[in-house]
Amino acid sequence: GGQNGGLFGPGYGVLAGLVSGMLEQLKYGISLQTILWLLAPMTWGGLSGVLYYILKKWIGVDNFIKRIVIYFIVILISALFANIFNTIANVVFGYTKDPISDFKMFLIYAVGRLVSIPIHVAIYLPICYVVCEAIKNVMNKE
Repeated sequence: GGQNGGLFGPGYGVLAGLVSGMLEQLKYGISLQTILWLLAPMTWGGLSGVLYYILKKWIGVDNFIKRIVIYFIVILISALFANIFNTIANVVFGYTKDPISDFKMFLIYAVGRLVSIPIHVAIYLPICYVVCEAIKNVMNKE
């Protein structure tokens, strides 16, 4: 979803996140909870697309460093919001469909997910850069 948002815009990114999220949810069954679980993948795609286009205009993409900075900011902020939505989904619904009402559990989920954000950035930044730049080069040659 995130790469699609940066490459093709936020609408396509949201759609890609919706489709990938729905496919993931089919493993667990579709329910009212599905709406909340879909927010994270849709956020990855949609927010990344919006941020990419705003930052591209603001910072510019005329050199390697600027493109890396844009990808870094996009992935960092998208990961933050996607993890917030996943934390809320975990706390409200939990994996067992039993609500988690204990605030300590909320903090455990939130801290665990916040710790994962640098990991997202470290993994996704080089992948996103290589994949997105390669696809852009192919699209520009057509």
